[in-house]
Amino acid sequence: SPLAPGGAARISRDGSIAIVDVTYDAPTPQLPKSDGSTLIDTVKRFAAPGFVVAVNGQLAENAQTEKTSDSTALGAVCALIVLGVAFGAFFSALLPILTAMAAIGIGYSMTAMVSHALTTANFAPILGLLIGLGVGVDYALFIVTRHRNGLRAGRSVEESAVNAVNTAGRAVFFAGITVCIALLGQFALGVSFLYGVAIAASITVALTMAASLTLLPALLGVFGDHVLSRRERRRLAADGPQSEDLTAGFWWRWSRSVERRPAVRAGLGLLIVLVVAAPVLGLRLGLTDAGSDPVGTTTRTAYDLVAKGFGPGFAGPFQLVATLPSPHDAAAFARVVDATAHVPGVAAVT
Repeated sequence: SPLAPGGAARISRDGSIAIVDVTYDAPTPQLPKSDGSTLIDTVKRFAAPGFVVAVNGQLAENAQTEKTSDSTALGAVCALIVLGVAFGAFFSALLPILTAMAAIGIGYSMTAMVSHALTTANFAPILGLLIGLGVGVDYALFIVTRHRNGLRAGRSVEESAVNAVNTAGRAVFFAGITVCIALLGQFALGVSFLYGVAIAASITVALTMAASLTLLPALLGVFGDHVLSRRERRRLAADGPQSEDLTAGFWWRWSRSVERRPAVRAGLGLLIVLVVAAPVLGLRLGLTDAGSDPVGTTTRTAYDLVAKGFGPGFAGPFQLVATLPSPHDAAAFARVVDATAHVPGVAAVT
C-alpha cells in the first residue's frame, strides 16, 4: 500500500494520484485471463465520482476485452470489390477470397496449437491473418486469370484448370516457398519471442499456397465457365474462341519500352524508391505499451494517470539485474545503482 511505511514514493507530489502494487503467487504468463478479469471487476467497484481507479500491467492487458476489429472484414470486402471490377464476374472475384479464408481459418487453428509448444506473441494470429489474406488473394489471382484466358481461348474447364495450375501454379509454389523462407529468417535475429510469430505466419502462407494449388482448382471445376462474365460467355458463344496471343495491349507495349531504355527506367524507379524511403533516416523504433491502448480502457486510463502523477516513463522503468554471489559483489552493484541516480535524465532510482 502507498499508505504503509516506505510507500511515500508511490504517491504523486501533489497527493492526488497513488499506485497500489498487486502481486500474485505465480508469473503472469501462468495466470489465467479470469484472474485479470476478477481484478478489474473488483477495482471497478471502488470507482466513484471524483475517484478514478484503473488497472495496468500485463495481466490486465491479457484480460481486457478486445473489441473485434472490423478492419479484416473491411479489407476482404474491398478486395472483393476490386477483384469484381477487374474481372467483371462475381465468381472470379469470390474465388480468391474463399481460398484465402479457408487457408487462414486452418492457419489460425494451427497457430493456437503451436502456442502450446512454443511461446507465441499475442499478435501472431492477426499477423498471420493479414499476410495470409494478402498472399492468398495474390496467388489465387494468378491462377484464376490464367484459367479465364484458357476458357476464352476455347479450352474445356478441366483442360484450362490443369494448364493454369501447370503454369501460374508453378509461380505460386515457388513464391510461397520464398515467402516462408523470408519469414523464418526472423530466427536469424536471435529474438526468441519472434520465433513463434515466424512459424505462425509461415504456416499460414504455406497453407495458403497449398489451398491455391488444391482447393482453388477444385472450385474452378465446380463453378465451370461461370468464372467468365455473362458478356464474355455470350461473346465466346457468338464469336468463338479468342487467341491467347499476349503480344498486344498496353502492358505488352510497356514491357517493350522498358526493354528499349532499361537504364532510364531503372534509374527512375530507384529515384522513386529513395524518395519514398527517405523518412527511414528519421525512424524511431519502440515497443507499444498501454499508452497505445484505446482511450477509455482501464489500462490506458491507468497509464495516463501514472504519467500525469509521476512523469512520462514512470510506467516503463529500466531494470538493472546482476548476479551477486558474494557481499563484495553486492557492494559493487550498490555503487552502480548510486551512479545511475546521477545520470542526466534519470528521474528516480529505487
